[in-house]
Amino acid sequence: MLLKNKQELFQELPAILKHYEIVIFGFSIFTEQIWLVSNIIENLRKKFGNRILIIAGGPHATGDPKGTLEKGFDVVFLSESEKSIIEFIKSQKKKSHLTILKELHI
Repeated sequence: MLLKNKQELFQELPAILKHYEIVIFGFSIFTEQIWLVSNIIENLRKKFGNRILIIAGGPHATGDPKGTLEKGFDVVFLSESEKSIIEFIKSQKKKSHLTILKELHI
């Protein structure tokens, strides 16, 4: 599901969580967006706790994976991660171990 803005995210999420045990959110971020996204993550955590898993990719995440994790992301994908993100989502569906993915930073 593609959400257009922060308001839509917070409106739709309660209904989505009625149907799913956990929801994965993905952000592709540039450095100039990190503070805005950090604020959104903080609000998501306060309202929905551990029922959400927040992943990051993009230039900022690749350049500063540790700092990105410190902003509240659960998982950071490095570099080109088209294949590893699919494997990650499959592993979440199966609840399997994730450390085998080389483009992943946890």
